[in-house]
Amino acid sequence: MFRLSFLPLALLLASTPTWGQTNSNDSRTLQALLTEVRQLRQELEATALVTHKVQVLLYRLQTQSTTVAQLSRSVDQAHSDVNQMEDERTRLAADIKQHEEFIGNTSNTSGDRKAVEDALPGLREKLLSLDNQLQQAQEKESSTQEQLRSQQAKLERLEADFDRLEKSFETNRAPTDDSQ
Repeated sequence: MFRLSFLPLALLLASTPTWGQTNSNDSRTLQALLTEVRQLRQELEATALVTHKVQVLLYRLQTQSTTVAQLSRSVDQAHSDVNQMEDERTRLAADIKQHEEFIGNTSNTSGDRKAVEDALPGLREKLLSLDNQLQQAQEKESSTQEQLRSQQAKLERLEADFDRLEKSFETNRAPTDDSQ
């Protein structure tokens, strides 16, 4: 019986040096794992920050592209309006000239001449109003074109920023691609 109670004590004493070695190895392993976890956490935080910046940049690109597209449509519409007014002005000026020639060529005081003479001041007033509208439409077209150029420049800068960011990703990723 004495031998049986001595056996657990002998095993305990014999295994004590082994525990010390395991504890030291476990401590180093645990420290290495802790260091790696900290590095992974830092890399994850950096990746999250970069991801956030990329999302913001993509949102800004999308918003700016929408703005440029809207302004482009506005420029097209303003240009169309100006062309339409110029065409109308040309027709109205031709009508006025035709009326003046009719009055100049007709020597009698017929009813036709009187009707044309009466209509002429209204046509001239309409031409003057159309000239004012045309000037405003041209100013609007010019202003819209300037806004479009400004917004296109902003879009180009954002695209350049995005290209630089994309190239930096490719540069940072290239060594890991070669090692795989």
